[in-house]
Amino acid sequence: MRKSLATITVILLSVIAVLGYRLTTDTPTNSSPPKPVASPAATVDAGLEAYYTQSLEWSDCSNGFECSVFAAPVDYANPEDGDLSISVIRKVSTGESLGSLILNPGGPGGSGIEYTTYVEYVVSKTLQENFDIVGFDPRGVGASTPVDCLDDEQTDVYVALDGSPDNQAEIDDAIKMSQDFAQA
Repeated sequence: MRKSLATITVILLSVIAVLGYRLTTDTPTNSSPPKPVASPAATVDAGLEAYYTQSLEWSDCSNGFECSVFAAPVDYANPEDGDLSISVIRKVSTGESLGSLILNPGGPGGSGIEYTTYVEYVVSKTLQENFDIVGFDPRGVGASTPVDCLDDEQTDVYVALDGSPDNQAEIDDAIKMSQDFAQA
């Protein structure tokens, strides 16, 4: 697990280093401002428009970071089933921002908010100068809405399942519990 995390970190840092180098060495070929991107709301499925047109209200949260919350559907295929809150954090660029750079430490279960608070160790000074650095806690993680699929008793049964079933009855139990968990 640590070896995989170290490998992913090295790859991510390499990509960031190359991007940072390119930002400092590339000479723009024209001086016109970037063209605006079409609004995602123009192409979203019915019932999802409100999610794509949200305006975040940022407020100071700690050590020069700003925090906000936005809504996401519990199920994109059935947005009428309700929504949950996704917590986000950002460090505003130290120069003129060219946009946002989203950090995601991976996981599952990794807090992007916590990861982003280490921005000075994760992102080059050039990127910090040119981009707002944004992190988020995915659904069910950290400061975002928890996802409770099973009650305490069901969770105990699920955790107690034999991790290496030896016979058909144990295999059937594992399959049934996994199906119940997925449905929940």
